[in-house]
Amino acid sequence: IDAMRQSCRSRLVLRTTACCPLPLDRLEPLLCPGESLEIAHRPCNGGDRRHLTVGINAAIRSVAPHEIGTMQDSVRAHIGRLASQIASPTAFTRHALAELDIVARQGMHFDTHGNTRDLLALWQAPFGWSEGQCRQYALSERPDERVFILRDAQRRAISGILVSQGESTEWATVPDEQGKGHIVPLLIYANSVMLAEHPSQDVYAELRWNRSVSPALKSGFCIPRQEYRNWLLTNHVTIGDAPHTDAPDPWNTGRGKLGDGTAGAMLRSFVVGHMERERFTDEILDAYLHFPR
Repeated sequence: IDAMRQSCRSRLVLRTTACCPLPLDRLEPLLCPGESLEIAHRPCNGGDRRHLTVGINAAIRSVAPHEIGTMQDSVRAHIGRLASQIASPTAFTRHALAELDIVARQGMHFDTHGNTRDLLALWQAPFGWSEGQCRQYALSERPDERVFILRDAQRRAISGILVSQGESTEWATVPDEQGKGHIVPLLIYANSVMLAEHPSQDVYAELRWNRSVSPALKSGFCIPRQEYRNWLLTNHVTIGDAPHTDAPDPWNTGRGKLGDGTAGAMLRSFVVGHMERERFTDEILDAYLHFPR
């Protein structure tokens, strides 16, 4: 914390595992007035330990408590609306197979490789990826970094995600196909592949509070109940969308560059979810893993 104060950094993030949550009463006295503390957790696979993400914002980057409450209420509302649709294994299986049927009827298919042009079309505008970065991932054969692509009937990449060291990230759909739900079957497919090929891997995602929660819940991710009053990762990272296509969160409108060069207006807040492997029945795995590619 002292190092953060003495540098130009405006945010400190710690990722660790523990058998129990970190006690807030031991951490909060270390903070200055205006600094905010948040703790999000998710379970470890096959044990009683938990992955913890601890975030601390300097005052210049922090979000007002009532705004954090607004975001948390929105996340809870998403969970409540979808609970009846996907809560039981039977309901989720029916939903997952219906998504796959849509993919089949539209002549789309899944791919585990994307070329530089594919990735640039998906990730340059929303995430600021360069051509060199896209080329690196297009050529990568690392087993802990997997690219998943949904292609249309003309073999154009229309949706893509990256699973890197267990994190499901870079969820994107090309602009003319957005709003059609394409990312959901792709996420179900990616989760199925990860379960089949890396059964001991914990798969998680940091979800934008107002854009990613619903597709995550529809694709087998779960958002654990959190004990802390601040369980969002607030103003966590920037997303490279232009303000005219993806408006800043209201509390960040007009926020300028921070001391470390971060574009304050484009900071986004996230909730942590994890893949709930129990949702993926044998029927889902068989259908998705044997779907024609």
